[in-house]
Amino acid sequence: MTDKTIRTVAAGLCLAAVVFFGACGGKNGNSGVRAVLADYIGHLLILPADSVCSLFDRSYGIAALDADYLVVSYIKSEGCTPCHLHLPYWKAFGSLLDTLSSAIAVPVLVIEPDTLEKVAGFLRTANYDYPVVIDTLGTFSALNRLPEQDFLRTFLIDRNGNILALGNPVEHDKVARHFMTLITGYDKDETPSPLSVGKNKIDIGTVSQSFVREFEFLVDNSSGDTIRVESVMVPCECVVAEADSILPAGSGAVRVTFDASATDGAFHHPVAVRYRNVDSPIIFHIYGYVHR
Repeated sequence: MTDKTIRTVAAGLCLAAVVFFGACGGKNGNSGVRAVLADYIGHLLILPADSVCSLFDRSYGIAALDADYLVVSYIKSEGCTPCHLHLPYWKAFGSLLDTLSSAIAVPVLVIEPDTLEKVAGFLRTANYDYPVVIDTLGTFSALNRLPEQDFLRTFLIDRNGNILALGNPVEHDKVARHFMTLITGYDKDETPSPLSVGKNKIDIGTVSQSFVREFEFLVDNSSGDTIRVESVMVPCECVVAEADSILPAGSGAVRVTFDASATDGAFHHPVAVRYRNVDSPIIFHIYGYVHR
């Protein structure tokens, strides 16, 4: 960056929203990711204090959040709105931040929509109750010179607007843990997981909107106990997923069905599976591009 101050303007309606990179850069991308981190961390992300957020029958300014930390994520929403917003994940992450007693941390989504009405209507029906800035003019992206990598377009900032980390905590558990360490000031000890996966990502390439397919992932259990599924979370109605309990020293399947009929353009669908008595979820990723 040429200026240590990243100036942002929340143009448009402000309705209802942090970051570090995990193993997201690809085999040739780690050096590029490190360069981005060096370029952004320590700089300022400024959200104008006079921005007014409206959520249902309430209105408030960003400053009224009085948060120690903000997790600010930029999302360009085109085509399938639910596919891009991943609101179930952000809602779960916001609920996790709400449980913290050592600091106040709030997720803030900055959404640049193709149409205002579609995004605003979806937010109302989704019952999403964390801050969102709907930036119809694209001012945020124009002024921030955002990283090219989508997964680096989420910023963890402190009360003074200093960027502490980049990365997407709802798509990558390592990023979420790093954020929580920075916010709480301590690194939570986690019991080593007995579960492992050989492959958790699939790039389906370019497909048409008639594309429907089931993908299967395998999870290995190295323990002597049966490990049962606690919950399965999907980003939108385009994806259906189910997971099996895993027998001792055995393997269990996670089956993910993707229906491209409502998707248009590039997409990334994370599927998070939580198992009982296992600290962290296993997140599976399906990438691709859907053409009409």
